[in-house]
Amino acid sequence: MGNVVALADYIDRPRADVLADYVKPVEAWEEGWARFKMCDHQREVAWWAYRLAKAIHGKNSLEAIQARRYRVSVERVWEHEAVKLLYVAAPAVRFLRWKERIATGSRWCPEVEAALERDRQTFACRIEGQRKAAATRRGRKAVHS
Repeated sequence: MGNVVALADYIDRPRADVLADYVKPVEAWEEGWARFKMCDHQREVAWWAYRLAKAIHGKNSLEAIQARRYRVSVERVWEHEAVKLLYVAAPAVRFLRWKERIATGSRWCPEVEAALERDRQTFACRIEGQRKAAATRRGRKAVHS
């Protein structure tokens, strides 16, 4: 026989109004980027573990199913860290470009667009300078002497 669980024990509990620590965005870009890269590494490890389990034990084996579930959970954490990093001001244009690539699909919302626009305004001079330099390089490549 199984255990009997009284649902009233779970339903009557008051919910916490305080945001959990994992929901809060990071304060500094360096901290968030380190957490994201750590999750990215773990995602790669989980992906290779799944591939290895699938190759050795077969697609529907218990090991492959566990590795797949672990991979999915790690990808959720990676996704969560990426979304938290979208709201932090980017320190360089290359991170702005990364944020523009990440902020697509289900990750897009008006708040993310506002954060991206804030970063675009911050780096407007630098982006314009890079555009002009690229146009000059293209012009020099087009000239054949």
